[in-house]
Amino acid sequence: QVWMAIIASLLAMGPTLWFLNILMLSYRDEPELHTPITVYIFNLYRCIVLQENFISPQLWVHRFVFFFWYAFCLYVYVVWSGMLITMYAIPSIEKPVESLYELEEAVKVNGKTFGTLASSSIEYIFKYADSGLYKKVYG
Repeated sequence: QVWMAIIASLLAMGPTLWFLNILMLSYRDEPELHTPITVYIFNLYRCIVLQENFISPQLWVHRFVFFFWYAFCLYVYVVWSGMLITMYAIPSIEKPVESLYELEEAVKVNGKTFGTLASSSIEYIFKYADSGLYKKVYG
């Protein structure tokens, strides 16, 4: 759907820019400066894939349309990149353990392990607990 919308906007903007060019050139009595429609479509496509544009905007209509087309392409590029990064990052993030009860369940049910700094007070609490939750977690 996204690519179809991008292609549709590209195919709509090329003829629009070409028509505005014809209109402005006929208004200025300069029909010899006519540019083919394929040149506009190709250069608008180059903007979508973030390459430079070969059309030098001679008319204010070109500048106006190209400004908004560049803004549209930049917006699509940034949003698309952000969505791809988000979609690939979400599955790799697991919910962290937030309490000792969850840690006990993670150790017993899921077979996960936990670590502490060697010779630290946390290790001492888990290792030498006589009863209670610390003893259950440490095993």
